[in-house]
Amino acid sequence: MGEDGLRVLHDYLQLHTRIRSDIRAELPLLRAAIRRAKQL
Repeated sequence: MGEDGLRVLHDYLQLHTRIRSDIRAELPLLRAAIRRAKQL
């Protein structure tokens, strides 16, 4: 694998990590919304 391939994998890993972090941060809000929706 050349340098370009390694760079793409590195960029993907950074993006993947950021997306997972964003999802983790939103989970409490999502869970609260689901609980409220069940009450309706």
